[in-house]
Amino acid sequence: MTKNDSTISIFIIFSPDHVAIRLTNLQMDAPLFCENLCYSSDVIAPELYLSEHKSVESIFEEKNIPDMSLLKAFSILLCGPAEIIGPGYKWKQSILNGAIILTLASPFFAFLNSIPFQGATPPEAPIIKSKGVFVFGDDRRGLKSHPFIDFRSEEGKIYRLQDYIGYDEIFKFNENNPDHQEVLVEGFSLRNGLGRFWPTQVTTIDGKVLLDKDKQNTALIRYKDPFDGSLFIMYVVAGSLWIVSAVNAVQIMKKSP
Repeated sequence: MTKNDSTISIFIIFSPDHVAIRLTNLQMDAPLFCENLCYSSDVIAPELYLSEHKSVESIFEEKNIPDMSLLKAFSILLCGPAEIIGPGYKWKQSILNGAIILTLASPFFAFLNSIPFQGATPPEAPIIKSKGVFVFGDDRRGLKSHPFIDFRSEEGKIYRLQDYIGYDEIFKFNENNPDHQEVLVEGFSLRNGLGRFWPTQVTTIDGKVLLDKDKQNTALIRYKDPFDGSLFIMYVVAGSLWIVSAVNAVQIMKKSP
């Protein structure tokens, strides 16, 4: 590059805002061809600076991204590059990942949740009729506590209920009658006798209904169906994540040149 063939030393300096290339022992009259470089000089040696951050348009050109579609925008949102996604790209990618995983895994989890409620129901399943008391408690395992409800019959048997939601009337009855908590219970064991206890009806000794039979039957039908109840809730959450991801994908489409 120079008339006297002097050695050229090149130093590349990186910083968050630019990359500097320092050339020493460079003849000022030497031909220099650097595209998109800014020239400055100091008392030690000339410096050449690359322009600051590349534009999004140039990134689209370098990556050879064709005309942007919504599907392509989702692909970029999922896999990058981060420069196109923009600020908070990790959070945006996490939302899309959550939407995909929840959509695919929800039927599987809903099926698992329905397994404890499967099996024959009365009259096919044997009915248990007894007098006893309901005990509400918390089963502590390490730092976590798991609420439970046990029915203790006058015969001395203990039946652990499958669910602990929906028994508010029985809980109130126990609080209001601490010395006389006996009730009459009808129910059966889920999963053909291998599962936990499901009460179908609970009344006080004088006949007041604390747990309605029709209400219990409706709840059991809902819990047994894997595509009802919990699956609907999971898909509502997944749908919310998809909406947020769609908004982020549209923003990526708007950046396309």
